[in-house]
Amino acid sequence: IKISHLQSTAPGAIREWDSTSLTTDHGFSFIAIVLLVFATIALKKERPTVQMVLAFLSTVYFGLQADRQSLLALIALVPIFGQALMGSWFESEIDRNLNAVVKLWKAGVIILFVGCGAMLLHSASIRYIEDSFERMYPKKLLDYLDKNHIEGKLFNSVEHGGYIASRGRLVFLDGRLDLYGDPFFYGTGLTIRGEAGWREFLAKYKPDLFILDNKNVLIELLMKSDKCQSLYSDQYHSALKCV
Repeated sequence: IKISHLQSTAPGAIREWDSTSLTTDHGFSFIAIVLLVFATIALKKERPTVQMVLAFLSTVYFGLQADRQSLLALIALVPIFGQALMGSWFESEIDRNLNAVVKLWKAGVIILFVGCGAMLLHSASIRYIEDSFERMYPKKLLDYLDKNHIEGKLFNSVEHGGYIASRGRLVFLDGRLDLYGDPFFYGTGLTIRGEAGWREFLAKYKPDLFILDNKNVLIELLMKSDKCQSLYSDQYHSALKCV
């Protein structure tokens, strides 16, 4: 039985029990709030009690064990944070006259705002990383080629070589420049820029499948030839097939 083909939510359930870190769903928020509570305890005008420190450390330890547990730990941090606010540099004259329940609500609201802000920041950073990866590496392009079983003798730039090789394709050039030698490396660069001798260079190695950045001059030169056609193009990368 090929379990990997089954439609299941098991991977998501398994991820919930991953150790809490900056990369887990709630890890960024948890760590941000832990740092906030730690700073509040550290800035208390009076020395924190042993009970408060032990409660804080045990709660943090519990939350770090699993991403799902970090949510429960955040709830447990509310009374600790509320107690830490009392007598800290963050406590105003008005706060001193509030009763314990109101102070607890205040601590909860602060944690809620910090947690939501951290989640939004984390989400934005993840989108930025994904956009940067998509801009740097031709993931969607290779997905298209793999899906349609398109093969060929590849021509690519050095920047894409390592990633393309990790996808199981034989590359024209990658970052191991000492294996290729300077003439081959510089010849590839000159060809991508469409400088003198680019036709002779391609004729020598005879690639027929090109994966290039859209900014590369070679794309325009190849498209002017009736021997090449575009297979795929997105915002950042293009694939051409030549005969």
